[in-house]
Amino acid sequence: MPEMFGDQVHFREPGMPDKAGISSFMDMPNTRLLALNIDALEAKYARAAECLVANFAFFLGASNDNLDDIRRLPVGAACGIKVFMGASTGNMLLDSTDVLERIFAEAPALIANR
Repeated sequence: MPEMFGDQVHFREPGMPDKAGISSFMDMPNTRLLALNIDALEAKYARAAECLVANFAFFLGASNDNLDDIRRLPVGAACGIKVFMGASTGNMLLDSTDVLERIFAEAPALIANR
């Protein structure tokens, strides 16, 4: 059976697990339990390990306020850093040019933009 891979999904657990259904995915950070820090990212991985049989990875979200978390992110702990330069859920709008430049200079992972 061919595998389906979602490179930009919005994981709906907890709360709406019936909305997702794919064998491999890379979850966006702007869903319930915003992934703006390492603790939230680890919680998403822990929850996924409890209830999923799919292959999974999670993006760490960028904001104007979490550069320290981005710097401390262990290599391989996230599939990338997701930068929202337009409105998104919660505190995920990154509109600081200084922070954006520092993320591009210092991020230990791939940077994805919208």
